[in-house]
Amino acid sequence: MHYKAKLQKVTNKPETFSYSQKKEFDVLTKAKEEANEADNMASVASRAAPLLQQAYGGRIEAGVKGLVGAVGISTEAKDANDRLNTLSQSLALNSPKFSGPTSDADAKRYDKAVGDLANPSVSLASKEAAIKDIQYLSQKAKAYAEQAEAHFYENNKSLRGFKFIAPPDPSENPYRR
Repeated sequence: MHYKAKLQKVTNKPETFSYSQKKEFDVLTKAKEEANEADNMASVASRAAPLLQQAYGGRIEAGVKGLVGAVGISTEAKDANDRLNTLSQSLALNSPKFSGPTSDADAKRYDKAVGDLANPSVSLASKEAAIKDIQYLSQKAKAYAEQAEAHFYENNKSLRGFKFIAPPDPSENPYRR
């Protein structure tokens, strides 16, 4: 009985980390939180996709439909653009932090995509590309968190030697449509 009691005590003991392991575990936790935040923003961007066909699709269309809207006639395009504006503001206010494998370039890419999404003078193709950029950056943050966590536990609770392999970027593919 004494052996079983001792075994029970050891199995109920919480996992312990050294100081460096704790620091690296905190990096992992932060990366996972940021990946979740980016994933939430990607879903907000996905809600914008059906509005793109209805919203203003360039400078001329924005000018004509904006003039009609200014007269007081509400149009489907104006309503869609207003909803895109709201979604864009939500994306801007809740922008992910982009740490880890991401850089200033990724943060600037996200900001540009969010700005293009609600800009009435931006073409439909650019708005679709903006949604893809937001979704890709979310996928990149999620991939980093998953790869880092797998490396951490496979390498005796250490991130030493970790090399991130980013998912393929659809905007760099010359064959994409």
